[in-house]
Amino acid sequence: TTILASAEVYQGDGAAAPAPDATIQMSKTYVYNGETGITAAVPATAGASYVWVVENGTVTAGLGTESITITAGNAGQMKVHVLVASELKIPAQQTAVVTVVNMWTDSATGYIWQEEPGVTGDWDGAVAYCNDLVLDGHDDWRLPTIGELRTTIRGCDGTKSGGACGVKDDCLLTACYTGPCPGCNVDQGPADGCYWDSSLIKPCEQFWSSSSVEDNTVSAWIVYFRGGAVAFNLKISPALSVLCMRAP
Repeated sequence: TTILASAEVYQGDGAAAPAPDATIQMSKTYVYNGETGITAAVPATAGASYVWVVENGTVTAGLGTESITITAGNAGQMKVHVLVASELKIPAQQTAVVTVVNMWTDSATGYIWQEEPGVTGDWDGAVAYCNDLVLDGHDDWRLPTIGELRTTIRGCDGTKSGGACGVKDDCLLTACYTGPCPGCNVDQGPADGCYWDSSLIKPCEQFWSSSSVEDNTVSAWIVYFRGGAVAFNLKISPALSVLCMRAP
């Protein structure tokens, strides 16, 4: 619901007073899905009433006052609207737009994962994208190692973290590709067919790790989440997906 209220002129002694200040100050303009404690505020005006409407978010405190607290919705845009009305003044309204991106904290590891659907590229581009990412006030994002990426696998015992697949951070040779590394039945994972946590909403495809294949350095290790598989691919392959992470 969007506020598009018509402005009525409140007059005293035949003249309209200046409109109240409805400039919205956001605590953040770039937030992650489900983030709590986001604040929006306008300057206080004596005797004023404040009507707030938030699209793609939920007001958790402060309705009817000059400052509200918000929980962000899904990835996309969150729009914050306010109408400030005061006796003898022209009502004023403003809108602030906040970018919402997807992030997920894995309770099993504490790792924080950025989810920007549709980010793909070759391996060099994936490394650069994560290294250059600034999100939630942090600039220490990076492409995960194959061991870190395997911690996100769910429902495929051989390749999940600690599984018998030999590819891990201290074993990156092609010879480490042993046993159950090819994964499980395609599209049979616990999250709508994907072998990852149901909180992840990216396309269920192949994802780069930062780990090169030690004896074939033109290739890098990957995880194919449709099958829960650990594999490797040429670094010049242009269309693999990117999942950036940071440690807490």
